[in-house]
Amino acid sequence: MNNKKIYQGEQMTFFYSLLLFPILIFAQAPIDSPKFSLEEYNIKPKEMNGIQFPRTGNTAYRGMGYKQLSRVKAIKAMLGDSLSIIETKVITVMINMIDGNPDPNPWLRSSPPRYFELEKFYKTAVSKFLKNKPSPSKKEKYDFVRQVIEKKFLSLKKKRIYEEMINSIGHQYIDWNPEGIFGSYFYETARHYSPYVTLIKEQGMKRSVDLNYRSYIDHGRWGQGYADDAGEVLFPLYIPAHDIEGFFVQEDRNSNLKEVYMSVEHLGEKYVLIIDLAKIGNKIVVKKNNQIYISQSDIINRYGIDEASQNLHSASEKKAKAFALIKLCSNSTTCEISKEVLKFFNVKNDGQQISVELLEELKELKSDFQPKVFYSDDKIKFDKLTN
Repeated sequence: MNNKKIYQGEQMTFFYSLLLFPILIFAQAPIDSPKFSLEEYNIKPKEMNGIQFPRTGNTAYRGMGYKQLSRVKAIKAMLGDSLSIIETKVITVMINMIDGNPDPNPWLRSSPPRYFELEKFYKTAVSKFLKNKPSPSKKEKYDFVRQVIEKKFLSLKKKRIYEEMINSIGHQYIDWNPEGIFGSYFYETARHYSPYVTLIKEQGMKRSVDLNYRSYIDHGRWGQGYADDAGEVLFPLYIPAHDIEGFFVQEDRNSNLKEVYMSVEHLGEKYVLIIDLAKIGNKIVVKKNNQIYISQSDIINRYGIDEASQNLHSASEKKAKAFALIKLCSNSTTCEISKEVLKFFNVKNDGQQISVELLEELKELKSDFQPKVFYSDDKIKFDKLTN
């Protein structure tokens, strides 16, 4: 019997069953409350060299192109904008369909045959959506897209998800999967892909799978083509804004940090710290108990990590210094911040100013709320962003 034909038949049955879904009923939860998870694929917990595997829930890093997550989009996410998510290709494609824009990433041409079928489904879904909502808001677009793609995944057979997304050594595995987002538990691996690195920490529901550990359990090796553990982790569909906790910038993939932005919270209010890198050297910063610390160890210039180096970037006892703090204000004229808050987050300014370029970018945040940049000094100073 031809297993390939059976598999293709299963794809077509699944595809047509999707068309029967009531796609115009909006999701029970918005874009910042994802429902689909890969957590069940994390199996056989084990401790090795003092590290608990699988490592889901640990801080992860993703190196990516600036268009996928820019500096200002990351800051918006950290200040509470639920629509500033990290998108998979499939979400970008659907949003472009809704907006009537051409696909900037012709990923369907390099993906498995089933994506040609799903493209037709997505177009049908979008067409019906726009017929009932000719001018949807941004939130309505993202909530609709989330509903469509999560329903699709919740209908997939577990074996298929495993073979296409998790079994990296199998012949059905789809690398750079357009419905997943890759990251690493190691900063070194993430910066291998881009000088723009996002710090990710899953809040609440765990959705990711520890890919390298699952490969180690299933096949006795950490991954396809390499012996060392690259710390690879896979998130399904998208990463919600509340999981974005930091944004790092380097000059290039092998240089020291150039800019760092970290999220913190105090008495229910969100802030973004701009870290002073003058005395950090070849280290990174780490968030621990809502405070920012300098890492114990230097960045090492390699892709994979052996098991003995798992705690590479745990926090030292030395707090990182921030030279500015960004706050969203309902009224930037009367908006203030106490010296106690600046002291609590170790905001100390020796005359540094944020760049004119960043001040211009921050104007994108203006809507009902306006961003304000505070500096700590003998007298509290700030940059008020006005037109």
